[in-house]
Order: sequence, then structure tokens, then C-alpha cells
Amino acid sequence: MSWQPIETAPRTGRTLLLGYFNEKGNWRTLRGQWFSAEEIEESWEIYDSPEGWYETPVEGEECFFTEPTHWQPLPEPPCEQPSS
Repeated sequence: MSWQPIETAPRTGRTLLLGYFNEKGNWRTLRGQWFSAEEIEESWEIYDSPEGWYETPVEGEECFFTEPTHWQPLPEPPCEQPSS
């Protein structure tokens, strides 16, 4: 699937690939998801975070607010594990 405008992205909490051009004009790709105001209020220790898109790192617990312009779904995982 190709990159889609962020306005078409599902706001379901599903993890997606997000992307945007940074201030230097370089394309940046990150892993992230949409968090609603209700989710933030119920689950986060810092409640003054805005509703929106957040980069969600694979390791660590901290999420970072971001303003992507495009998205696409994560690829499907491999069908089987590699042999040792």
C-alpha cells in the first residue's frame, strides 16, 4: 500500500506507519497511533497532553506528540519464524 493522506487514517488506536517532511525537508517515518482525549485522561499520568497522533516507540513507555501528513498500515508479520 502507498502513503495515504493523514486525514484518511483510522483513529482507532491501531499502530500505523506515520510520515512527514521535517523542517529540513527530509522525509521522516515513525511508528505511531491516535490517542483520544478520553484515553489520555483515563490512562496517562500527564493529562494536559492534547488529543492527536503520537509516536509510539517499540521500546520505552514515553509517547511523543507528532503531526504527520501521511500514513500507511504496518506490514503483515512473516508467516513463520526463522529456524535457529
